[in-house]
Amino acid sequence: GVQTCALPIFPEVLEETPGFFHSFSAQNVSFIPLVARLRMELCSPNLDAEAERGGILNSSRTRNAGTSNVIETLAYRAYGNEAIFDTECLATMRRLRETGLFRKRDIRDYRLLAKCVCWSNFKEKIFKFLFDWDPDALGHPSDYYQRLPLHSAATSKSIQNFRAVLEAGISKFPKRGKGINFLFRKDQWGHTPFFFACKEHGTKKVLKVVEKTLADCCPLQQDATGALLLAILDDKIHLDGVYFLLRREPDLLAKFLSTAAEGATSSSGSGTDTSHASGVNDNING
Repeated sequence: GVQTCALPIFPEVLEETPGFFHSFSAQNVSFIPLVARLRMELCSPNLDAEAERGGILNSSRTRNAGTSNVIETLAYRAYGNEAIFDTECLATMRRLRETGLFRKRDIRDYRLLAKCVCWSNFKEKIFKFLFDWDPDALGHPSDYYQRLPLHSAATSKSIQNFRAVLEAGISKFPKRGKGINFLFRKDQWGHTPFFFACKEHGTKKVLKVVEKTLADCCPLQQDATGALLLAILDDKIHLDGVYFLLRREPDLLAKFLSTAAEGATSSSGSGTDTSHASGVNDNING
């Protein structure tokens, strides 16, 4: 309390970004919103561009993830008692949001969804907080390789990360099968979350997780015909997606053609390249 009261008298002590902004613990992380706000109020004219929003966007090198700012570090870092630390980090993120220092666009600008799911120590509460704030970020490429957060979760050593992100997508975006098609969204090299998950955990285990996730996410809400249409028309979705849907529901194509017959027949030739269908069949059938 005495130190806080002295800061307006000696604002120069805040001109340098506090060291604990990039090396915080469960004991001091809660002070970040207060110190950032004071730096904005007392030192703004003297701060450089990197110190925007009180210094929380000022990047610093960390031990395991190159350079990161305060918001990025809050999303993925783990030290000591993880349960306590995660709770304090989440509370800090909420306070930064309430004061306007943490903004919705930061979730995409700093790839926060991807960063909190790529490590084995899955930040479930933080992921839920970020996803609830900006659910559309789940379908937004999180890097210049055009990868979704589900790509990052699929490469994690923990299949729980993959399942949680997949479940979030399927539950939030059931219409036209948008959520399930995240599973087959191609990155810059044509690799999908399904490909990475199978590579990391094995095709049989991944298919089991996918089927259980679909079953748990109110299957009646899933638009299988819409999912098939999206998989066929969107060139960002791998042919694996088409095969997966047809394998699950063999009569889906008949339903789709019946629906399509009501529209213009001129587009009936989809021109879908099936030259690598045998490879897709091998991938899904293991």
